[in-house]
Amino acid sequence: MQQFNHFFNETYPGLNPVHAGSEQCKPGHFWGRGIRLHWLLHYVVSGKGIYILNDQEYKVRAGQIFVAPPYQEIYYQADQHDPWTYVWVAFTTSGDLPLPLDPVINCPQAAPIFQSMTLCYEMNRGAGAYICSKLWELLSILLEQRNPEVNYVEQALRYLNAGYMNENISIGILADTLNINRSYLYSLFKEHTGMSPQQYLIKLRMEKAAQLMTQYHESPTIAANSVGYSDFPTFSKMFKKHFGLSPRAFIQSKQ
Repeated sequence: MQQFNHFFNETYPGLNPVHAGSEQCKPGHFWGRGIRLHWLLHYVVSGKGIYILNDQEYKVRAGQIFVAPPYQEIYYQADQHDPWTYVWVAFTTSGDLPLPLDPVINCPQAAPIFQSMTLCYEMNRGAGAYICSKLWELLSILLEQRNPEVNYVEQALRYLNAGYMNENISIGILADTLNINRSYLYSLFKEHTGMSPQQYLIKLRMEKAAQLMTQYHESPTIAANSVGYSDFPTFSKMFKKHFGLSPRAFIQSKQ
């Protein structure tokens, strides 16, 4: 029995709720195979079932969320003997989510959030904004329960992407900022990105410099200063090592 199915689609920037609902499924009830044009999250309140994403089958039980990304083939079916009851929410995004979502997420602490989503059925103009706030609350919980090792790498990536233009940025300072051992940071970063933090920083700086010179037509000297190199010979040496061409030769190759 479907208890509610409320539609929003206010075209909010960021996260935009499209619709939400809950259903007490009959034994064997299924949907698909098919695709959705938006993100779709089901929180299983009770019972169990199976979920198939891109031919990979998952067994899902109460306290878990199964995640349907947009434009990917899915199928889900309630168990014949213990069919699930779930609450769902669908939404679109105008950018990337703040974290990757696994196909099935174990998160029993999300139960109150999904249950509170049903309150929007009594709302009018504020329903979409209310669901949006609950989505952000859910994402905050998922961010908190992430593997701390992965979180260190993500924080390091954000730090480097935000500060690559600072000449004084260093991996030692980064490790101190994250309050972890530099060797430990190196091993984590290498494991998750395939390169060391220093290699990533150099690659980032060189690619940003190349973009400034070719897309924005800035001089090599301006590009060097803009990505944290006040010493142009050092920049030129690093640039040639990365691209196989000097900055000026690189510009000419793109003309």
